[in-house]
Amino acid sequence: MTINQIVIFLLLLPVAAGVSAFFYSPRKEKLLFALRTVSLFFMLLFLFNPIYLLKRRETIKPQLFILADNTVSVKNYGDLIKKTVDSLFRNRDLLSKFNISVYYFDTILHKQSGTYAGETDIAAALKRLKEEKENEKAAVVLLTDGQSTVGNDYRYILSPADRMQVFPVVTGDTAQFPDLRIDRVDYNRRVGLGNDFIIRPYVAYDRPEGKIKTKIIVKNGKYKLFEKYMEFDKEHAYRSLQIRLKAEKPGWQTLTVEAVPFAMEKIKSNNRRTIHIKVEEQSAHILILTGKIHPDVGALRRVLSRIKTYKVELDSVIRQGKKYDLIIAIQPGRRQCEALTERKEAIWYITGHFTDWMALNRWNGLFGKKLSYNGLKEQYLAIYNPAFDLFQLPSFEAEQHPALKDVYGEIYLKEPGKILFYAKIKNIKTGQPLTVYFPERYVAATFGSGLWRWLLLEKKRNKSGNFTEQWIEKTVTYLLRKPGKNLLILDYRERYPSGKPVKIRLQAYNTLWEENRQARLRLILTDSTGKRQNLKLYYNNPYFETQVSGLTPGRYTFTAVYDDYQIAKQGMFIVLPPKREQPDIAQTEKLTQLADYTGGKVFYQGQAKTLAEYLKNSPDLKGKIRLIKQKKHLTDQYIWLLIAVLFLSMEWFYRKYRGI
Repeated sequence: MTINQIVIFLLLLPVAAGVSAFFYSPRKEKLLFALRTVSLFFMLLFLFNPIYLLKRRETIKPQLFILADNTVSVKNYGDLIKKTVDSLFRNRDLLSKFNISVYYFDTILHKQSGTYAGETDIAAALKRLKEEKENEKAAVVLLTDGQSTVGNDYRYILSPADRMQVFPVVTGDTAQFPDLRIDRVDYNRRVGLGNDFIIRPYVAYDRPEGKIKTKIIVKNGKYKLFEKYMEFDKEHAYRSLQIRLKAEKPGWQTLTVEAVPFAMEKIKSNNRRTIHIKVEEQSAHILILTGKIHPDVGALRRVLSRIKTYKVELDSVIRQGKKYDLIIAIQPGRRQCEALTERKEAIWYITGHFTDWMALNRWNGLFGKKLSYNGLKEQYLAIYNPAFDLFQLPSFEAEQHPALKDVYGEIYLKEPGKILFYAKIKNIKTGQPLTVYFPERYVAATFGSGLWRWLLLEKKRNKSGNFTEQWIEKTVTYLLRKPGKNLLILDYRERYPSGKPVKIRLQAYNTLWEENRQARLRLILTDSTGKRQNLKLYYNNPYFETQVSGLTPGRYTFTAVYDDYQIAKQGMFIVLPPKREQPDIAQTEKLTQLADYTGGKVFYQGQAKTLAEYLKNSPDLKGKIRLIKQKKHLTDQYIWLLIAVLFLSMEWFYRKYRGI
């Protein structure tokens, strides 16, 4: 109360007494005077309605979410899960410490248990709880077997900053069995018809017990393309296999890579991977432009001539009126450098001792070399750049590849590029590029000759030019992409889980590489039966995107058409059939990682009391005490008015008793 309110409050009693004195003599009617004075005082106090400050302490309880699996894989443990939920929800100690909420989940949250028939999306359930969290801290008791057949990886869906500790209660068979799985498969999505291509599966043997033998099989539909036996043990628990296949049919090919399960293997769903490769019929016309006869010319011609879709031509000049898809300029001279500036084809420069660097510096706008005054010749060793990401290559063993030869000088780049090799002179790392790619210009440059030596030495050691052949082939494949095609970029996934919407995004640019928000785009989807439908595209900066729901499992192809530039791009994806959940098998490792990442702890079925005791005593899950200050009006409390009415009633009854 303020000072003014206190002064007025002190004056209310004399005022009430003065008014009462008009009705009763303080000396003769003492009781009536007192009753009237008290009643008037409280009535005046209620009318004055002073403000006072009320202070109280309040404990904010942390939230406890009980999240129970409600899917087919835990059907045999349904009664146990319900018993555990009831035990925790009715625990008095937990009720006094937490605000408890119970949810059941499959792909969404439910308030009540269902029929144990749906699929599992643990990540979506945890994400939904994060949205519902009201207080700073929260705990989640997760009763599940850890099998999540749809959605994202739940192990890292929560971060420590979310302050949600997860306490998994592992349901199911927690025994850790040996497991064979295909970790990943590396491959190129596109290959030319008639060409060889390589896929590399990586196979892991988890929790190994002794030695096992399996067979790796590659199938195209029902037809077996490859098979080989492999052995695994504790020392060889992670192995890869390089498989060379031939592209014999055009169009999209679906290949299945399978590791045959060993005896008594429990989890078999991860023994198979499906990949999709497009075999293209389009041929390419390649010109090897020779400034000087050199063994590199013959080496490149032999490598590329093996690819049936390539037409390789050798010449020292560029014939007028002829169009090429790619020009490989080996040690170009002055006239060749000048002629190349007028061409729009993709170009791969390979320089050497006989390169006219004065002309190349003048006519080339992407790179240059500061030449030494005496024209020294130098040998450059190659250092592989592990950050190179334009395409994948086999491991590069630098000591097995001799130096490349070129004129001594310092290379500089006029535009940013992707560097595959850095140059090394003897034991000195120069930091200069030895091979660089300019993705936006479809130009590559190798500053040194001698690739024929690389091929020769690799063939002697491996009976095939493994690294160098693949590097040449992939460089040519990369450069052969049509420049106009890059004005339209597709963003989509190869696989979509069943029941989830399929999202496809497009980015459109003009010839100046500026975003074209008014682009005229069309997207045509075709299912496996040939049925087509046009999809509506919506602009959502910086993408044009569409989202399709309700697609049945199967393979789908689509064509994106950029009408402004008459560009069309194709893509393919597969909607996966629903994953079969393995009953009575618990994925303890994943649940342990989830608990560790969020600061929780793993418990097992039958440990409900231990879990409740842990939650009760956990110092990280204490309630927060806060002091609440509230300004209150006297009229909020009607007791003062009731007291005034009471004294007035007593006065009235006493007057009647006296007969007044």
